[in-house]
Amino acid sequence: MMTQPIVWSIAGSDSGAGAGLQADLRAFDAFGLHGCTAVAAITAQNSVGVERVEPVAADLLDAQLAALAVDMPPCAIKTGLLGSAENVRCVAAWVDKLRCDRPVALVIDPVWRATTGADLAGAALREALLQDLLPRATVITPNRAEAAWLLGWDAAAMASTTAVEQAAAALRALGPQAVVITGGDAGGARSLDWIDTPEANGWLALPRVATPHHHGSGCVFAASMAAALALDFCAADAAVIAKMSTTQALRSALPAGRGAGAVRPRRGFALQPEAMPTLIVWGSHDHIIPAAQGRATHDAIAGSRLHVFEGVGHFPHCERPHEFAEIVGDFMHTTLPSTTSVREWRVRIQRAGAVAL
Repeated sequence: MMTQPIVWSIAGSDSGAGAGLQADLRAFDAFGLHGCTAVAAITAQNSVGVERVEPVAADLLDAQLAALAVDMPPCAIKTGLLGSAENVRCVAAWVDKLRCDRPVALVIDPVWRATTGADLAGAALREALLQDLLPRATVITPNRAEAAWLLGWDAAAMASTTAVEQAAAALRALGPQAVVITGGDAGGARSLDWIDTPEANGWLALPRVATPHHHGSGCVFAASMAAALALDFCAADAAVIAKMSTTQALRSALPAGRGAGAVRPRRGFALQPEAMPTLIVWGSHDHIIPAAQGRATHDAIAGSRLHVFEGVGHFPHCERPHEFAEIVGDFMHTTLPSTTSVREWRVRIQRAGAVAL
C-alpha cells in the first residue's frame, strides 16, 4: 500500500483557528497529505486581536518532535511562530538529526507580527533564525515587512520592486536555497510574489483577490510550499503551486467572528486555470505587463523589456492521468489565446503508476 508523504508544522496554536497550526493542517489536507503538529507557542487570540503569546518550554517542544520522529518522520517541515530562541535551536538540531536518515525540506515562515499588528517575535528570536535556521532552509517565505525585519532594513524601503529583489538576494546569501518574498502586505490590484530559486527568478503575478478575509494567508502559502516540496516538486514549481493554493483559499475565505475571516484551502485548487500565475521577469524599467496581456500576445511582451518565463518551474499540476484531458481542455478554452504561438506545453503528473496515458 502506497503511503502519502508526511509533513510537519512546528508553529503556534491559534485559538481562533485562523492561522498557525490550524491553518497549516487545512493546507496539508488540500494536498491530501497527512500533517503532524508540534506546538511551539500558544496564543490567546480571536479574529480581532492577539491577547497573549506564550512559548512552550524547549524541552516540551523537543519531546513532541522526538515522539513524531520515531513513528512519523517527515518529508518536509514548515515552521511558523517558534516563540523563543531556544525553540529555534531545538528545531535546528532536529532538522540535522532527521537529515541524517533522509532528505527533509525545510520551509521557514519567519512570523514577526500578527495580521492585527501584534508583535510575536523579539530580537533574540530574530538572531536565532538568522544564525541557526536560515542556513538550513530549503525555502523561506517572508512578506515584505518580515524580509525587512530579518535584514534590519527600513520597512518603508521595501515599497520598491528593486528593494524586494535585493532583499531576496541578501536573504539567500544567508543560506536558504530559495527565497519567496510574498506580496500580501504590499497592496495594489495585482498580487506579486518575488521568487529567487535555483530554477527561476521573477515575479509570480495574479490579480489580487478582493476580500477582507485573509487571516492565515501567509501560513497557508508556506504550508503549501512544504506540501509541494514533500511531493518532490522543485522550489520554483512549489512556489507556483503555493500561490495557486493560497489564491483559491482567499476566494473561499469566510468570516467566523467580527474581524478578518480565515482563508480556506480546498482540494482541487490545481484544476482552476484562472489561478495559474504568470511569471514575469523584469527588464530595465519599472513596468509590469498585466498577466492577462502576458498570456494574450507575444507582441505585447516583445514590445516591452519583460518576458513570461518559459523554462523550468512554471508548470500546471496534475495529480493523476485521468485529469490531464480536463486540464488541457480548460487551458485551451480559457487561458491559451488563439493569437499565441505555442511550441510546447508541459504538465506534471503525480502518481501516474501503471495507468496508460
